[in-house]
Amino acid sequence: MKKLLMVLLMCALLCGSALAQEAPVSFSIAYPDNPTMPFDEDWLTIRESTTFANADVSWEVYPNSDYNTKLTMALSTDSAPEVMLSVTSQNNPFNQFAQNGALLPINQYLDYLPNYKAFVETYGLQNEIDEIMVMLDGNYYHMPLAYSELIVNAGMLVRTDVMEQYGIEEIRTFDDLYRYLKSYKEDHPDSYPFTVYQNMSNLFNYSLPCFGLSLGSGSASGSYVLSYDYDKKEYFAGAISEEYREYLAYFSKLYAEGLIDPEFAATPADQWSNKLATGSAIASYGWDDMIQSILANAVDENANLVMLPPLEGPKGAYWQPNSLIRSGIAISASVLERSDWQNVLATVDKMFFAPEMLELFAIGKEGVTFNRVDGEIVYVDELIHDPNGLYKALQIRYGCGLWALSMLWDKPTQLTKYSNAFVETNEKVVEMNALLPLPLVPKFDETDTEYMSILLATLSDTFEVWTNNFITGKMSLETDWDAYVAEMESKGIYTLMDMYNERLREQFSL
Repeated sequence: MKKLLMVLLMCALLCGSALAQEAPVSFSIAYPDNPTMPFDEDWLTIRESTTFANADVSWEVYPNSDYNTKLTMALSTDSAPEVMLSVTSQNNPFNQFAQNGALLPINQYLDYLPNYKAFVETYGLQNEIDEIMVMLDGNYYHMPLAYSELIVNAGMLVRTDVMEQYGIEEIRTFDDLYRYLKSYKEDHPDSYPFTVYQNMSNLFNYSLPCFGLSLGSGSASGSYVLSYDYDKKEYFAGAISEEYREYLAYFSKLYAEGLIDPEFAATPADQWSNKLATGSAIASYGWDDMIQSILANAVDENANLVMLPPLEGPKGAYWQPNSLIRSGIAISASVLERSDWQNVLATVDKMFFAPEMLELFAIGKEGVTFNRVDGEIVYVDELIHDPNGLYKALQIRYGCGLWALSMLWDKPTQLTKYSNAFVETNEKVVEMNALLPLPLVPKFDETDTEYMSILLATLSDTFEVWTNNFITGKMSLETDWDAYVAEMESKGIYTLMDMYNERLREQFSL
């Protein structure tokens, strides 16, 4: 009997040891890489989150500039990673993959996602999910990141020292911006004072709303060539509207006078930073957290860069349309073919949505990146004094505060990483009533989506080619505009508009 008890005890110890050393769950994750903070598997966030969740992750890193293109190609060939970050599943180009069964319907698997489920309940996200993300089939297909309150973290970046040099007290309107750029160009003829970060979406996102528009890769509705009229609660053909013609006239004037970078349609991030640091450019739409690293490399020791509230355009001063939920984590439906699919879901859930991981991805680890003093977050000295600035240092060194990884943007916590000037700008934006809600977006069935994808393939290409040609002066807004409108009409822009408005009236009883 004693011998039997010893054998049982040894078995128990061996079994316990085996459980303690349970093999990690392996899966792949698609990550959109930003060259200003290149992905590093040795980041604190990656090491800590994978260890915490017992995950063995194969990271598939795609350039942020063409992330959607590469990911949709992978989905089309059934070779997509099992987990995909920064996906907006209800909009183009991912909505067709959601409807054809390539993406996992998140709402049907909440029992395997307890941390995410608690996240939705804690931050009261269900109504926003129902209104924005749920598709006609009653499902939604990604787990969104969420804001506790909206944070305006991007805007027009300008050199205040240059403003002082030319006696410019404020830049409040697009006309003010023009005068600022013009003054600098006259004294620096080799410069192109206005530059664009990476691609046109970063110009469109923050300037078009002031002209009453939302278009292109920055489209708030995913319609690309349509815009939403908030008063009439309907869509109009924004890409061929007089509002867009006025917008193009402004930027074509900048181009004709050498005020905008000739590479405006595609400026690599490192070149963009260098242009602002060297003074070959003095204005661009960008993010507040980029400022300190630009200034750290500035040629002029007196250089000072600030983020402005939205500029006033013909239709007012507005930031990009937004909501409390954004892009997030989609999971390939192919995961269900695995015998351990429940473990994969539970591991992804733990890695990104456990409360400890929400804090990790936001601000790092207590004792490493920050300490709590009398309940307040106090960052370590090496981050406070980093030449790139606190926010950027957290991103580059530790992988904290990254759009793709951080699923919770709690405003009080986020503001601990920013300057007083940033806080003041956010307060000013609220005072200006500059925060636009997302437009009402109708839901489409699979047939609609397939047809729209065909329309958009040609409409979006035509829009981009003509936009570039109008801005660069290859085509004239006076003599060629009608030809552009006719081509967009022939390729179905009004058909697309009618589809949006018909579904809108059906679904929202307008």
